[in-house]
Amino acid sequence: MSPGSTPSASSTSRGPPRRPPKLPSSAFAPAPVVARRAYPQRILDTHVHLWTTEQLDQGNISWPPTCSNALNDGAHSLEDEYAPAVLKGVKMVERHVEAVGCVYVQAEYKHDDAEKDGSGGGWDSSCAEVKHVCESSAKSDVKVLALCPWAPVHLGASVVESYLPKITLAASSNSIPIASFRYLLQDSPKGTYLTPDFISGLHHLGSKGYAFDHTVDSRRGKWMLQDSVEMISTLRSQGGTTKIILDHCGKPDLGSWPRSSNSSGADNVASKTSHGDWLESIYQLALFPDVYVKFSGLLDLCPAETVDLAAREFEQTQRDASSRQSVKGGEDAMDELTARIKKVVEPILEAFGIERVMIGSDWPMFRACTIPTREKDAHEGRDVVQEASAWALGMKLCLDVLLELGLDGPALDRIFEGTAREVYGISSA
Repeated sequence: MSPGSTPSASSTSRGPPRRPPKLPSSAFAPAPVVARRAYPQRILDTHVHLWTTEQLDQGNISWPPTCSNALNDGAHSLEDEYAPAVLKGVKMVERHVEAVGCVYVQAEYKHDDAEKDGSGGGWDSSCAEVKHVCESSAKSDVKVLALCPWAPVHLGASVVESYLPKITLAASSNSIPIASFRYLLQDSPKGTYLTPDFISGLHHLGSKGYAFDHTVDSRRGKWMLQDSVEMISTLRSQGGTTKIILDHCGKPDLGSWPRSSNSSGADNVASKTSHGDWLESIYQLALFPDVYVKFSGLLDLCPAETVDLAAREFEQTQRDASSRQSVKGGEDAMDELTARIKKVVEPILEAFGIERVMIGSDWPMFRACTIPTREKDAHEGRDVVQEASAWALGMKLCLDVLLELGLDGPALDRIFEGTAREVYGISSA
């Protein structure tokens, strides 16, 4: 408006000022807090071994006779031992969680490592193993959802090609898919999985849509994981796309790495593979997109006395109040295990992300440390609460670590179920 001009009608007829709108009191209430789900909805156990008394008597399996703990020297069936323990144990992890099934991983059955066509019977026990597991699943309340049998990967592609029809026929009775194979490498000499035959065997598995469960023991020396990096690098350079699943996180030495600078005692001894050596290889493995890691068997890698105390403590918390007994040092042992397991879980999550990790129990091998001195008369049977809490302990410790690291709902679902379904090709129907 220029100086001395008269205001227009439009500028002087605005009327009285408007009052602010009336809002309901709810508009001033704080935003609702969405509850954080601190548990997975379901658990798919990706690492389970089974065997029967008959298989033991026939000498078809070698693990129990060589196991350091007598409690593993006996049958471990799906329907009679594993299923009851899991159905009870899953509620010990968290009362809202459900068990949806498991992945069977080959036990150390007798087979002929030199046989190239199966004509001498060197593959028979592995085929019988798969057939028995399929039959057991049909009778069990907890089902086997995928199989990971033994395969003569070390003999090359042509032998693997001859083997596949025989092992898939053994699994055909119950339509349980073979999703992966394993050739146990934790005790193998250096160079075993770098040979041209081994690489070609791996390559062939991937070309047929199978994964490979890679079980090595880094406690024997840092070369085990270094050779694993070289194995995958060579495989990829030749066009191989086989998915590799690193079982038990590569077996880091959780018994030797100290929890802190104040740690002392028998478990604080020099390790053949330092934490730094293990970390370096883990980060190198994570650079390959089709490599996955299994949080399994970690209790076996921790100090035995600590695991025993923690197992007793956890078991007592699951019993009726009238039968509970105090466990001296039990709570401290639980804290100690949580800290040790975190030293493995945290860097793996950082390197691989939630999309490439999964959970497994390593049933029944963990019983050697979770139930080490509580033997019962064979006629009494096994204590169901004890068995269930032994299975649940490792799951619960991993869950506690994941929660401490800030994970919740969907991320937990991925680790405890989703990754396994994707990698092992298990439908959600």
